[in-house]
Amino acid sequence: MLPVTASHDPVITPNILHVLGAPSIALGASLPAATQDLNLNSTKAHSVPVAASATTPRDGTVTEYYPSGALKKIEHYESGQLNGVSQGFYENGQLAYEIPYEHDLCAGLARTFYPNGQLKCEQAISYDDHGRSCGYMRTYYENGVTSSSSLHQHGLVTTKQFYPSGHTMLSTTVVDGLTEGTTTWYYESGALKRTIPFSHSLIEGVACEYYEDGTLARATSYRHDLRHGPDQSYDNQGKLICAHYYNQGRLTSPQQPA
Repeated sequence: MLPVTASHDPVITPNILHVLGAPSIALGASLPAATQDLNLNSTKAHSVPVAASATTPRDGTVTEYYPSGALKKIEHYESGQLNGVSQGFYENGQLAYEIPYEHDLCAGLARTFYPNGQLKCEQAISYDDHGRSCGYMRTYYENGVTSSSSLHQHGLVTTKQFYPSGHTMLSTTVVDGLTEGTTTWYYESGALKRTIPFSHSLIEGVACEYYEDGTLARATSYRHDLRHGPDQSYDNQGKLICAHYYNQGRLTSPQQPA
């Protein structure tokens, strides 16, 4: 049986992209943490400078190479700001990322790739006048199967994660950066596995786990992210096998059923 724990925000958390030394997507859409294993900065690269100094903003194209001479990345600047499509490459020449910029902001579809050329992540996210995200993001397994998808609608983000088979693993909702409502996990068979109710990223209510046949395996009550009330476990026949009681996260009365 999998324990119900107060793990926070079980979602794909966006992070600033650092792929082969790619520039940050300032104030714009960021790519997910799943892309960060593309970082190949273990070997120091060198660049071909443009007309710039410590006091003069970059202008023109910056081209960086691996010590082997292979092209590593290309960036385009206007008055110190990224403008145009920035690209990064694996040392074998394969495209690693491609990000369009306008005035230092990601403007359009940003993509990263596996070393074999398979698409790894694509994201097209903008922000409304209130700074709320709009657009979508998808990540993929190396075989091309979707591993996650997120739809952004003015700060409301609905996310699903998938098994390599394509079956849903997890569904969750984030509102203005906070997990809200019930986050649900599934067995690969499609059977319900776990439900955790969230309010402002805190567990509020009864978190439940299930055996694959649908029988309740555990029910744990929470208040403000702390166990509060009964925490009961059942065998696969539905018989209560263990019960504990909590008050604001502190065990008050363990009970072992006869």
